Amino acid sequence: MARALAQEARVAQLQSDFVAAVSHEFRSPLTTMRQMAEMLDTDRVPDQSRRKQYYRVLVGEVTRLQRLVERLLDFGRMEAETR
Repeated sequence: MARALAQEARVAQLQSDFVAAVSHEFRSPLTTMRQMAEMLDTDRVPDQSRRKQYYRVLVGEVTRLQRLVERLLDFGRMEAETR
């Protein structure tokens, strides 16, 4: 009984750690995207070359988020298959 409870506690901690890590991985690019999008939306980036740079960063961050979501979905599918 004690082993089962300890195992459940370990699984709960792993799940908590996983959620925290995933949350952090999503927040970072979202913060960058929001800041740059707000600056572009309010015309606070007067230089055309700088705007192009911001758009490139936005595309890169969207791609990063897309990869994260795909990996998370792949992980979920793998987990579902093992059950």
